[in-house]
Amino acid sequence: MIIRLRQRLYNLLRWSEKYAKTDMVYLFRGSTWLTGGHFVSTGVVFLSSIAFANLLPIETYGTYKYVISVFGILSITTLSGMGGVLTQAIPRGAEGSVFPVVKKKLQWGMLGMIGALGVSFYYYIFGNQVLSVAFLIAAGFVPLMDTFAIYQSYLQGKKQFGIYSLYATIIQIIAVGLTVATLFLTDNILHILAVYFLSWTILRVIAFRLSIKYFPPNTTHDPKVITYGKHTSLIDAIATIIGSLDQILIFHFLGASGVAIYAFALAPATQLGGLFKNIPTLAIPKFAERPISSIRAQLKSRMLLLFLIGILSAAAYAFFAPFLYQWFFPQYIDSVRYSQALGFLLALSLPQTIFGAVISSKLTQTSEKLLYLWNIPGAVSLIVVLCTIQQLGIFSVVLGKFVHMSLVLAMNTIIWKNLIKNND
Repeated sequence: MIIRLRQRLYNLLRWSEKYAKTDMVYLFRGSTWLTGGHFVSTGVVFLSSIAFANLLPIETYGTYKYVISVFGILSITTLSGMGGVLTQAIPRGAEGSVFPVVKKKLQWGMLGMIGALGVSFYYYIFGNQVLSVAFLIAAGFVPLMDTFAIYQSYLQGKKQFGIYSLYATIIQIIAVGLTVATLFLTDNILHILAVYFLSWTILRVIAFRLSIKYFPPNTTHDPKVITYGKHTSLIDAIATIIGSLDQILIFHFLGASGVAIYAFALAPATQLGGLFKNIPTLAIPKFAERPISSIRAQLKSRMLLLFLIGILSAAAYAFFAPFLYQWFFPQYIDSVRYSQALGFLLALSLPQTIFGAVISSKLTQTSEKLLYLWNIPGAVSLIVVLCTIQQLGIFSVVLGKFVHMSLVLAMNTIIWKNLIKNND
């Protein structure tokens, strides 16, 4: 019976391909694991948000998010762009690139550790002992925590979506569970941060070792992975700074409570967008194998469909958001209006998921100079925030995100047209 049902499902998926113009069997297998993992992840994040909202004072939570944001900026030294390049190189057989990538990330990550020590010394000089010790703790984890998350890119490139989802889900459950358990024992931010960094780092190291053990790479190494990885990391650095700088600017202009309000505004909108985050994960390995002419024929219609889905999803969220906050986060009711506005970013970010996957899958065919166009959105949006934050407050950061995403789409369009031109 089970075999017959599987065969019927298989036949149905193959039949649907002539309308979807997509490998539906691949999509179903991959999305089943990834979607299941996302729903578990969403549940974990939601429960942890309730814990943070009810167990930590607003000021303490704001300070916690501030430290995590600065840590994110310091971690750009671990060359975050390496992951995307590795993912699209593995389907071409360059699996052995994973070890040079890890080595390079660890080497460059030492700069981030030195930066964290500098931030710690800065706060020590100005008498803020809590933040000084917080960044002293963070310094030891900068080279390690994000480096060993490369297992995700490796498994994605190998199309082992089930294992990737399993590892990521287990890591999140354990790491978040340990952090939340710490909240029940203490509201000391230093203890909370120590558990957070330690748990995520150790679990990622274990996941990396298991990935290599059970899916051993070949010995083929593509030198372009390191070259392009450095370029994309430099480009990603601006986006990472923008993604973390919003909370840093709010901390300095509006205080820790402002960071907490913004963080709770951003979290539901981020989880809503996360429903579609698996699109690049599934798409990049497939796009890496396909010619540009084949991708081009379907790209516009898929981006338009995702735009419409984004609008409808954002409208539905805007309606339900006030009830969500009243029921679960009543102390953060001031976050509602910001969260509703952030929800409408989906209209731009969803088309970018597929567009960005296409560009990422063809990175090594793209001019290195053109890749630096991705610096423009971050720089412009940063200027927008700096010029308006004192007048608009948190809404300046919301405006900056819309400017950033609009320009990302524009820059990707320029790069895509260049790829088409070079392949005609």
